[in-house]
Amino acid sequence: MGMSRSEYYHRQADLCVRMALAAGLYEERVRLLNTANEYRDMASRAEARDSHDATQRSTARRDG
Repeated sequence: MGMSRSEYYHRQADLCVRMALAAGLYEERVRLLNTANEYRDMASRAEARDSHDATQRSTARRDG
């Protein structure tokens, strides 16, 4: 099985942080760190959605 959506977003956030550390210009660092935070937010939403979906499947199996 491939990478989950939340894992993908976490990986993208990590890459942005690494690039920010290597960036020469302050504006580049800030932009990359902001992008990393956006990816972390997307990862959190994906994890919450995955958790909700898993709960729904569990409930459907129990009630079905």
